[in-house]
Amino acid sequence: MKPWVRGQLEGILPRVQSLAVDLQAVWDSNCEFTPKDFAALSDYAIDVRIIPCLDGRTTGHPNIRDGHLARTSEIFYVSENRRFVRTLSRWYMLDIPLPEEAAVRVVFP
Repeated sequence: MKPWVRGQLEGILPRVQSLAVDLQAVWDSNCEFTPKDFAALSDYAIDVRIIPCLDGRTTGHPNIRDGHLARTSEIFYVSENRRFVRTLSRWYMLDIPLPEEAAVRVVFP
């Protein structure tokens, strides 16, 4: 897992801020929301892509009991010392990782 460096964070930050502004506009709308600026997409299909996330046992999570296995949402930031991770949902402090040989890699079709 490669930590986000400042340049990468500077690149993603405006996009995430823009997403937050757009979602707030949808939330605040009292009727069907139509964005002002958009691109059209034709001949489309729903697809799935693999995103970086973490699997592990949680402690102190507001919705998951301590010691239970969980999968995080998408990782947006990893501290340079790899001690803290910010996912879409929350901050995590990383404890002891699984040894490389014990980590199971799941590949989704």
